[in-house]
Amino acid sequence: MAESLGGGMQFSAPPGVVLLPVSRQVPTGLGTIRGLGRAGIPVIAVGSEAAPPAAASKYVSLYLRLPDYRHDEAQFIEALKSLGRGLGSKGVLFVSADDQSALLALHADELSRHWRFDYLALSTINACLNKALTAAVASSAGVAYPGTEICTDAASIEACVASSPIPAIVKPLGHAICDEGHLQRLDGFKQALRAKAFRARTKESLSAALTTAVAAGAPCIVQQEIPGDVAQSRSVGIYMDDRRQVHGTFIGRKVRQYPADIGTGTLCESLPSDPELIEASVEVLRAAGYCGIAEVEWKLDVTDGRPWLIEINPRPWAWIAASEVAGVNLAQMAWCSLSGERVPEQRQRENSPKWLDLLSDLDGVRAARRSGNGEAISLQEYRGSLAGPKEYAFFARDDWRPGMVRLRDDLSSRLRKLSPKLSRAATDARRGWPRWLTCEPPIECSE
Repeated sequence: MAESLGGGMQFSAPPGVVLLPVSRQVPTGLGTIRGLGRAGIPVIAVGSEAAPPAAASKYVSLYLRLPDYRHDEAQFIEALKSLGRGLGSKGVLFVSADDQSALLALHADELSRHWRFDYLALSTINACLNKALTAAVASSAGVAYPGTEICTDAASIEACVASSPIPAIVKPLGHAICDEGHLQRLDGFKQALRAKAFRARTKESLSAALTTAVAAGAPCIVQQEIPGDVAQSRSVGIYMDDRRQVHGTFIGRKVRQYPADIGTGTLCESLPSDPELIEASVEVLRAAGYCGIAEVEWKLDVTDGRPWLIEINPRPWAWIAASEVAGVNLAQMAWCSLSGERVPEQRQRENSPKWLDLLSDLDGVRAARRSGNGEAISLQEYRGSLAGPKEYAFFARDDWRPGMVRLRDDLSSRLRKLSPKLSRAATDARRGWPRWLTCEPPIECSE
């Protein structure tokens, strides 16, 4: 049966509808899009900006601009419901960000009338997003979780500093939490400290970081630091259906991240199967009452190899494409499960391509060399780290246009910093280019 939309566009099967991340530099949604598209599943991308990189993918049949959910949640939900009705039958929703997962949980009753998606109870989404509550999940699953102190106001700073070990890691309580039926975004931490997390090497720097975060209205936690560098990171990707049956697993790690101290993976690789760590990850998700695609992050203590749970990401993660090229297409599995189709049996292959976010990786390497810290590597070492087959975050061999848009964004940003006049001249010149060169999405509409 063909699925239809508004102006008569027909789909051969329920489309996968991917909500894109707000940041144009984050490849999460693009990884999901390619996983669906390479499996022959029609894809609609949804975002709030004009022509983001992911919308230029050859696998996107339609790009729709909906209201920005950060600024008008109610209008976004109404537009999403309207889109669902226009499909004729239920499409399959995929998220790319924590607050999108929270939105689906908050509005599950009304959205489920028009969409298929993995339903998460509010208690489950909070257990994943609120790092203080994640500790209870870890305890229930019988896994190690770093010692955690909570700091929510100025009155708790002194006690928190006194009871925290040094060095310590300061993190936001969560990126988003559901509080009394409302979505609360906790953006103040990153804005105040200009980082996703902060390593405090002295009691004084810990006190200063907590004071800054609390003054910005950002509740945070302080955790013991697990010894080891980025090489000790582990990520387990899983698709688990609503019966808590596991259909696919993937294990990998970051090789480099940016910022180098505490950052987002820019070069990542798959690893040989680790049944014990995979089983521990499954137990964590079951303890949280989870279903859907998730990434469970761990860190191995370099002194004894013990795995410590770091966080649960209730969504596809930035480098989910690494699992697909390793033979485990989690997006395809989720679509099949939610559409009532047979879920394919897939196992992770060894010696799979590395995953590389090239522009961010180069930024990270340059920053490390400028600062002269211990993360700096030579040009020869950098070339060696990239040896072998690779899956690029944006510049995929079979889907190059998102990479061109990402490169254009990067060059435009650098031009703006150098000279606003040059930036405007480049923008004016681009207006005369043919569509294929500007990499605009195939169709773009506003709701």
